[in-house]
Amino acid sequence: MKFTTMTWATLAITAGTAAAGVSPWRQFDAAIDPAGDTVWANTGTAQTGQAQNFTFAAPQTAVAVSDPFAPGITAAYEIGTTGAIAGANWSFFGQAGGGRANFAQNSFEVFFRVDNLSGNHLIMEIGGSGAGVSLGMSDGTLTWASNPGGAGTDTTHEVSTGITTGWHHAVGVWNRDTLSTALYLDGQFAGDVALAAGTTGWVGGNEATLGGVNTSAATNMDLLSITEFDGAIAAFNYYKEELSAAQIEAIYNANFIPAPGTIALVAAAGLCTTRRRR
Repeated sequence: MKFTTMTWATLAITAGTAAAGVSPWRQFDAAIDPAGDTVWANTGTAQTGQAQNFTFAAPQTAVAVSDPFAPGITAAYEIGTTGAIAGANWSFFGQAGGGRANFAQNSFEVFFRVDNLSGNHLIMEIGGSGAGVSLGMSDGTLTWASNPGGAGTDTTHEVSTGITTGWHHAVGVWNRDTLSTALYLDGQFAGDVALAAGTTGWVGGNEATLGGVNTSAATNMDLLSITEFDGAIAAFNYYKEELSAAQIEAIYNANFIPAPGTIALVAAAGLCTTRRRR
């Protein structure tokens, strides 16, 4: 099987020799975002005339990340410091109407760190009036939710899996052609669920947040109990294609599997620490 080669700045992905190139349509990478302003700029392929960027309530600078078990992540925004990252009228491309491209296949990718498993949190959400997509966390369970809205298709479809503290890579895919939506966590398939037969595309608003609170988000969590995400977000990418399981695994491996020499150094450091404690 051929993997697709994807490269974006610090999160450098080289997933083998490639067929057609696939890169994020919307790309937000803390490692290459300019410091000290209120904008988290899109560095992907922008659609002319549509809102592109996420924003902070006040100027922010990403913090450096140095984790031997997440070597592809070098910077992130700490939600406890930045607060919610907002994208008003983010122009979600699964939405029908309004002059927007209505892509049949969509992939949403987030690199994030969990600091606290307790409570209900939205890591990422796009949409409004209960329609759209979200990646949320509730007491150690990660849930990918989607609701296309519209008559006869207003069921919120969810796929869940367990999650731990630390750095993670999650991808939610939505495919109108196959009428399915699926979740991948840390390079592995977590599950899928069928969409309603009448699904066409999203309706409703386009507001978006990373790590924040939206009481109209597409989720079955108690919206009034949601609080800001306790952790960090290093990157968020949107693709107008459904990434394959092989592509997703390759992205995870490229960012989260240390080089053999690094593993040896970490193991040696752990052994030295153990010996000192004896």
